Amino acid sequence: MKKTLFLLVCFLTLIKSEAQFTLRLLVNSVATKKQDEIYVAGSFNNWNPKDEKYKLKPFGTTRRGIVLKDVAAGKYEFKFTRGSFDKVETTAKGEDVANHEINVSGDVSQDFTILGWKDDYPKKPKPNTATRQVKIIDTAFFMPQLNRTRRIWAYLPKDYAIGKKKYPVIYMQDGQNLFNEQTAAFGEWRVDETVDSIVEKGGKVQLLLELITVQKKG
Repeated sequence: MKKTLFLLVCFLTLIKSEAQFTLRLLVNSVATKKQDEIYVAGSFNNWNPKDEKYKLKPFGTTRRGIVLKDVAAGKYEFKFTRGSFDKVETTAKGEDVANHEINVSGDVSQDFTILGWKDDYPKKPKPNTATRQVKIIDTAFFMPQLNRTRRIWAYLPKDYAIGKKKYPVIYMQDGQNLFNEQTAAFGEWRVDETVDSIVEKGGKVQLLLELITVQKKG
């Protein structure tokens, strides 16, 4: 009896995993660029921002939508675009929005409102936030093992150039993100400000912080 129940559970689980469902995505309103074409890009189409098969069509008088058929059960992530990720949806303030997520275990219909587009908010120049102790040691340091060059930044203590004191060295990757908002793709990590703060408060940490960046544009 137990074996029969086990086989029945396995059979039902297999049927559910192989089931195909319908996913309907509806955009009820768009804040701007209302006449432009809208696409959905997600894990179901390799995040292609201008896939003609995933272009929304008129749905009623004011809405647009897409019906995806034969969708396998599982979790899907996606965003709406106007043909590129330079024109992806945002908040009403131009901030990035997290990927929409849908868990498909049956037929699903979900409504959305697009509050803004990325190209509605031109990028502002990023400020140079590196402190005085941050120096560029080499703009094209050659690495023969990789046959490529990289830029090297170093955080140097204030008396480093005039003293003979030796300091320990910490090597870090992703140099473009450590010191300067201007070069950081997703926000500066404020390593220099942190070390400055420790030294100013009389902390025992006195460092020579040298790092080799993996920044491609050297």
